[in-house]
Amino acid sequence: MMKYSTETIVSPKGEKLFLTLPSWEPINTQTFVGELRALFEEKKALIGEVAKTKPLTFAGIDVTAEVDEKLGKLWGPLSHLNGTMQSKEIRKVFNRARKVSVRYSNDFSMRKGYYNALVHYRDKSAEYQTLDVERKKIIDDAIKDFELAGVGLPTKEKKRLKAINKELSELTECFQNNVKDAVAAWGKHVPDEALLAGVPDGTKEAMARAAKEKKLDGWYVTMHAPIYVSVITHATNRELRKELYIAYNTRASDQGPLAGKWNNMPLVAKILALRDEKAKLLGFRSYAEFALQKRMAPSVERVFEFLREIAAHAREKAQKEFAELELFARSELNIEELMPWDTNFVAERLNQKQFGFSEEELRQYFSEGRVYEGMWSFLKKLYGAEVRERKDVARWDPSVRFFEVYDSDGELRGGIYADLYARKSGKNGGAWMDVCVSRRKKPDGVELPVGHLVANFTPPPQGKETQFLHGEVETNFHELGHNLHLVFTRTDRPEVSMEGVEWDAVECPSQINENWCWNKEVLRALSGGKLPDELADKLIASKQFLGARAVLRQIEFSLMDMELHAHYDPKRSALDVLKDVRKETGLAPVYEHDRFPASFTHIFSGGYPAGYYSYLLAEVLSADGYAAYEEIGDIFDPATGVRFLKEVLEVGSSRPFMESFRAFRGREPKVDALLRHRGLLTK
Repeated sequence: MMKYSTETIVSPKGEKLFLTLPSWEPINTQTFVGELRALFEEKKALIGEVAKTKPLTFAGIDVTAEVDEKLGKLWGPLSHLNGTMQSKEIRKVFNRARKVSVRYSNDFSMRKGYYNALVHYRDKSAEYQTLDVERKKIIDDAIKDFELAGVGLPTKEKKRLKAINKELSELTECFQNNVKDAVAAWGKHVPDEALLAGVPDGTKEAMARAAKEKKLDGWYVTMHAPIYVSVITHATNRELRKELYIAYNTRASDQGPLAGKWNNMPLVAKILALRDEKAKLLGFRSYAEFALQKRMAPSVERVFEFLREIAAHAREKAQKEFAELELFARSELNIEELMPWDTNFVAERLNQKQFGFSEEELRQYFSEGRVYEGMWSFLKKLYGAEVRERKDVARWDPSVRFFEVYDSDGELRGGIYADLYARKSGKNGGAWMDVCVSRRKKPDGVELPVGHLVANFTPPPQGKETQFLHGEVETNFHELGHNLHLVFTRTDRPEVSMEGVEWDAVECPSQINENWCWNKEVLRALSGGKLPDELADKLIASKQFLGARAVLRQIEFSLMDMELHAHYDPKRSALDVLKDVRKETGLAPVYEHDRFPASFTHIFSGGYPAGYYSYLLAEVLSADGYAAYEEIGDIFDPATGVRFLKEVLEVGSSRPFMESFRAFRGREPKVDALLRHRGLLTK
């Protein structure tokens, strides 16, 4: 097991707090699986004793908490490194460990003796009625998890369900690795700088470093997100944009320059078929219906209604936005037919014309140091929180930073690791938050939560500081919001912390956090006071630029996801479904060999199957939540900030998220604020 160090801190109230951090030493891949199996065997023995325990008590049922903590601290670092620093050896041991984990999890989830003990305790024990809200929820959720895992199925169906779970685990992990490998494998050597006209200097520096690593002169274009976005947005070389676009949008598929080498299309078909079979084994009409059992959305039908309601508000304006793009492309850029590899490029130039600035122009103001100082000053103003960087803790890469978060009373609430930069290989794309250590009440104190803030920004040139695009500033705010939800949680157990929040609500705290980085005062702080007022005003004015088009794009992803999982038909491929959805949402031309499903990691290897709609639903909550500050006329109103902290962030999942939102807002959420923020309100 990876070593952990624990520091003991006494809070201002005299309570012992424990900050426990991994050593991040290389994992012993030779012993890891054996250690994992031993802990699972220990858990198996403990569960086996529960049914024999008389009389049943919460302590008697809740016997696996300690071993679950050990499992988390063993598995967590391996899982994190597999996503951020994957090597061949890490991938190999992760895959072996995953198979062991799935096998034991299958076994535990179908232990009828333990399930019966839980049900008996809930229904017959007088002690259950005296439990606090958190402990009741732990029991209730455990029972529901057993039922959704198939504990009541006949033996034959249980055996089949176990096989499905095992195969799905293997397929989804393979899907993720295929995308990662395809991105790492493709590249284009550019020996002539003239071919990179329009590409920002920072991107060219990154491509020059990539070329040097390959012992090439000139520049090396890759599909890593910072380079892809920069080239597709700024390169005047249309053929280069086209080549990169096709490579990126056919990655891990049967098309494009790496056709068939890491082909996820057969995996997509298998994953969908197995999910549908699993749901029907469990008595549900579809996988979407199964997935919604632990979410806020009341039904599959209501999700479709919600998505189409927002689409109706966005469609007319989105059509006007696209017509404007086409006209500008023809009249100003001599592009007669707008193609998929042109839209970002044309949009950036139209933005420059309308608002008088380029997003690249903003980089000089948003250096990493200024942005992080500005974020911490924002937290101080909103919550009274203080953030301090520590450089004496172990890290898995020298670029990683670590911060401690203190509340307004000076109490340490937890820590955040920030791993911000793309790596040439071994790191999943995109940005995300993950849990490193969960908050736990212990007999002698509290173990504090620690989170990960992970992104894929362009690494800085040696000896220099990274400069962010404003969109990257927004990403920092988003992932910080997730981390605050973890760090500020006051619950006693991980099961009822931020980790247990309904999946279609969990994006609310992260999305509400984004709003502040569109405020002039915050923008000034994020730039160290250097961003001119005029430029800040232009940036804020551009917030709704092509906003309807962006909403329709989100709805396209969400509808495709829901159609695939709610109306599964083996005769309709994912591409067929996507084509049908685009009849509702599509405005721009589509590349004929586009293979978007092959790299849609959110739903085929992440946590969002039948759940991508969560981003829009959570945005309704976050926009309406932010409106609470707007209505007062003070976005730093301390009373509102404290109310959000107490009613949403601190309670974790100890109550349904909608109850937490109502406690904060005083009512049910309304869609109006989202429509206003996105510029979709009908005049």
